[in-house]
Amino acid sequence: MTTLTHIAVGAVIAKAALSGSHAHLDPMTVYAVSILFSNLPDLTTPIIYIRYRLAKSHHLYSLFHKPLFWVSIYVFLQIFLPKNLWEIISPYVLIAGISLTIHFLMDSFGPFNGVVWLAPIIKKEISFVRLFPAPLSSREWLVTYSKTLLHKTEYLIVGSSLVYLIFKH
Repeated sequence: MTTLTHIAVGAVIAKAALSGSHAHLDPMTVYAVSILFSNLPDLTTPIIYIRYRLAKSHHLYSLFHKPLFWVSIYVFLQIFLPKNLWEIISPYVLIAGISLTIHFLMDSFGPFNGVVWLAPIIKKEISFVRLFPAPLSSREWLVTYSKTLLHKTEYLIVGSSLVYLIFKH
């Protein structure tokens, strides 16, 4: 999935969280956390692409794109944060966790790479669709990706997210 789709879904997660039982949370913080964590696994993408000359999947090489890394961060926070601080940030941590999980689920439908769900234990990419060899250049990636069903699905996701954001009260 592309950054725009992750942003749209992050905004929907934030709006849903604010319309639920967490209405006492700061709306700007909720949107910031949700959109940030919806995109955070891809933060190192440019660095990985430059280092490996566009030939490798950032999902394999980025620590941020490994779900067990985020689980370990959560466990660390649970153990070492003072209880009073944890009570303040726990709703935001929940929103961040949902945003990360949705990011990984969406990326599990990628045509060129899946998600290494169990890394570093098992280093196999898991995808819900058949994987194609990753294009070696950005242009080749764009041309190939624009012909996939996922590309068309992204239009649907972004469009329906905008409708939800505009018309949901």
